[in-house]
Amino acid sequence: MVPFSKRSFRFHDLNILRLALIGVAIVLAALHAHATRFKISPDGVSYLDMGAAFIRGDWALAVNGYWGPMYAWLLGILVGFTHAEGLAQFEIAHFLNFLIYLLDVFLFDRFWCGIVAALPNSPAYSRTRAAVLYIGYVIFMFLFVVILEDVTPDLLLTAVVLAVGQCLWRFATTLRGRWMALAGALFGLGYLVKAIMLPVGLAVFFVAGVVFVIQRQSLKPVLAGLAIQILVSSPLVIVLSHRAGHFSTGDTGRLSYAWLASGPLPDLLVTPGKIISSEPIIYQVETRPHVTYWAWFDPGAASENVRATLNFKQQLHVLFESLKIYRDEMLFANGPLLMAIIVLLSLRTKLIRLLPYAPLFALVFAALGAYAMILVQDRYISPFACVMWGALLGIALAGLGENEIKFSNRLLIVAAVFLTLRTLPTFASYALNIARTPRTTTTVVADASIEHVHVTRALQANGMIPGDKVALIGNPFLHYWAKLGNVSISAYIPPKEFGEFCHSGLGPSEKVIELIRSTGAQWVISSVDGSSCPTNWWRPIPGTFYRFHKI
Repeated sequence: MVPFSKRSFRFHDLNILRLALIGVAIVLAALHAHATRFKISPDGVSYLDMGAAFIRGDWALAVNGYWGPMYAWLLGILVGFTHAEGLAQFEIAHFLNFLIYLLDVFLFDRFWCGIVAALPNSPAYSRTRAAVLYIGYVIFMFLFVVILEDVTPDLLLTAVVLAVGQCLWRFATTLRGRWMALAGALFGLGYLVKAIMLPVGLAVFFVAGVVFVIQRQSLKPVLAGLAIQILVSSPLVIVLSHRAGHFSTGDTGRLSYAWLASGPLPDLLVTPGKIISSEPIIYQVETRPHVTYWAWFDPGAASENVRATLNFKQQLHVLFESLKIYRDEMLFANGPLLMAIIVLLSLRTKLIRLLPYAPLFALVFAALGAYAMILVQDRYISPFACVMWGALLGIALAGLGENEIKFSNRLLIVAAVFLTLRTLPTFASYALNIARTPRTTTTVVADASIEHVHVTRALQANGMIPGDKVALIGNPFLHYWAKLGNVSISAYIPPKEFGEFCHSGLGPSEKVIELIRSTGAQWVISSVDGSSCPTNWWRPIPGTFYRFHKI
């Protein structure tokens, strides 16, 4: 038998490694999805409400200018098919995330195998292929398994970005225009997931047009791709423009820029509604059937007067903070990989035309640049970072000669070791989380769901039924109990108004109670310190900070 160190990886060796990595990626994801299956966020509540509206055929609520409809509709279909209610809705949402993650695994495998294929099909390059394959899957697992815990469309957008990345890579390596047309359809679908894909797609096609002109090629593929993107995007643009009364592609960019880059972050991102009392301040919140908290369900409608304005000082501050995050992610966290790519590029003995890759890098840097102007979060940039690392590795490897292959093998192995050391604690935590995962829905992991389950059950035991309206004192976004009980928030009292609400320890006046009743609220629920109210006015919910009063 030939010693392992003396032989090269054969094709079936590489395929076994690939299948093993796919298996690890799926197992880690399944463990993490199961451990966090009850976790939810304010965004997740809005997506679940939109999905429910889609299943009911309520198109006025199934589409709005802030949340992309595609993920919400998929949620609605799956929740409707399983007839999930209460806490089971959260589990179904995480199951959908896992299904989308499986699609991401498939698309990533296709994309990364295309990167590996940049190497010559020779036994001398077998170990390099294995190292690149391993590095790719480590990056993929580290970036995307964690997103399974968020009920957001980021994994669905990842599928779109990986598919677009593959199309643009194929265009760069084959110069066949049909890949641009397919990219256009994907950009259109991506806009239905997240609004950022519309301007990113336009930027990619602009760069592609410049590339085609420089190469003296026909612009037909670029124009076809652009036309397809516009065609797929236009139904949503038409609906949003009709509602706004002017051309509109959505409210996400306007509100995000106004909140984060136009000035200091406001105390309340969205004004809850009109003020119906000044002492204490009480907001009347608009309500819709089966909508938990209208102000966050449709922030665009609730913030029509908010305008994005350029604040040069604040914009520089946001950009500086974003660049620090990119520095930490690109230079520090993935420093060994970046250095390996730089060294590989310096070793190239074959010239490679970089111009065809310009649309691919336009995809990455248009998105990273847009996020840098407003807000950078790992789950936002992970799909684009994955495509970037793949493209850089592919370009570096395509220029290697056989004289450099031994050094490149060692270099990539060192990078793989450093990546493993960096990611191993995270991967181990996914495996160990299963030990503290609840076996029944009567005990929920400590991710804030346990408190909200207790609140919902206590309120239902005291007569709250689906469709009721409630007044809230506390954080208006942490309303998971309201979603679990299928009730709507119709009045909001800021926590700082609690003392005034309690009328210096005497309890709310009858006038205040009547104003709250006028919003349709039948309950007052508080999550703040209730010591300034008479002890017999509130009913505390054991094991939580919540208390309630039925009016």
